[in-house]
Amino acid sequence: MIESILVPGVILYAICQVVGQCDSLTGLPNRTRLIKQLNKLVHKARRKDAGIAVVMLDLDHFDRINEARGSLFGDELLRKISYILQRYVKEAGTVSRIGADRFGIIFEDVASKNELARQVERIYGLFSKGFFVKGIPVNVTFSAGTALYPYNGDNGLELLKNADTALLQAKETGRNHALHYSEEMNEAVKRRAMLEEHIGGALQRNEFVLSFQPQFALPGGDIRGFAASIRWEHPQAGAVLADELLPLAAGAGLMREIEAWMLKEACEKNREIRKLHLPNSVIAIPISLHSLKQPAFWEEVKRVLRATGMTPDSLVLEVREHELCADGDVHSELGEELRAIGVTLCLADFGKGYASLHSLKLLPLHLLKIDPLFIGEIGADKTGKTIVQSLIALGHKLGLPVIAAGVETYEQLHYLRALGCDYMQGSLVSKPLPYEELPHLFAILRYKPHALKSQASENG
Repeated sequence: MIESILVPGVILYAICQVVGQCDSLTGLPNRTRLIKQLNKLVHKARRKDAGIAVVMLDLDHFDRINEARGSLFGDELLRKISYILQRYVKEAGTVSRIGADRFGIIFEDVASKNELARQVERIYGLFSKGFFVKGIPVNVTFSAGTALYPYNGDNGLELLKNADTALLQAKETGRNHALHYSEEMNEAVKRRAMLEEHIGGALQRNEFVLSFQPQFALPGGDIRGFAASIRWEHPQAGAVLADELLPLAAGAGLMREIEAWMLKEACEKNREIRKLHLPNSVIAIPISLHSLKQPAFWEEVKRVLRATGMTPDSLVLEVREHELCADGDVHSELGEELRAIGVTLCLADFGKGYASLHSLKLLPLHLLKIDPLFIGEIGADKTGKTIVQSLIALGHKLGLPVIAAGVETYEQLHYLRALGCDYMQGSLVSKPLPYEELPHLFAILRYKPHALKSQASENG
């Protein structure tokens, strides 16, 4: 399929076909050809005292598209993206496919970071309204990393490597945005490489630890249970928190083992909490969408519940909104398993993933947890309050209790109470605690059974 190659790209296409440096799927130059082309342009720019920009684009969650629609659809999507990019770049530069879902773009005569940022903004605009592939509407997002000659490298390989580094940082900090390379990113890359090297044996070395943040009922303030979060106590790097740890685990293919450990550890600790302190305590743990789709995971859930003597209603599985809403085929499967076992499914980061009303209706949900980002905006302006009000109202319209995460101020607490929010967790009452510190928390609660209510009235 040659429609993705436009003049002057057709000349470069013909060259790379002859020398075997052309991507067979899209017809675009491959990574080897891109580096050679970049080196030539750097040599030319050095003589002219001009700038060259490199943009690395990575299609967000392409694996999910392939899984949901099939590899043939994925191939056609990549061809369509190639065509759109090449049509935009035209004479201004070169587009290359350098990985499964990764594209490299060279822009000549780009003199500044601001000019480069404008180019990236236009590229994002190309895909902002969606398009059709085989008659099916598609919306895609990209993570991007950029580098600029002569400031971020003096040869093609270095420029490409630094743009790759910026791209990696963009993917690790939320995707769907672009970052420009900086020297500080090299330290982050070194840290990631060290953690990737060590994570394989961390489970056997007992370096993983769970923290427990209490959740309280509103308005009374009675403790409902705990949200468990994992951290890695690395001997050199120190505490590696869940937001950094879990993507590392996924990349290393260790999520199944780590989630199994979290499930077992959380249920065992909750058994002790119920026995010693809180007879009806529930425990919530984060679980990936991939695990929820595996029959082996549900067998593990049943095995752990039997081994710990915990009832199914004591366990809450938290899935992030953007994960669950990305795959429409998972809804019925989840519903069958959840009904059969009886555990609770909570949609975490609610509001951040922009779930459609149709998706929320289809999902087999029992709880919604509002993302801390929105709770933090309650005191900032009227818009922040309005968004939280809408999210709580939507949850209640769907017949679902709502948990507010990240509550840090009494203003936020009073507002959530006024809106009828069902539960809260946050540093206002307690930060996440090691299991060993929970007896102190329960001692406070025994002294003030409605500690949340008492604190609010004393400080409100």
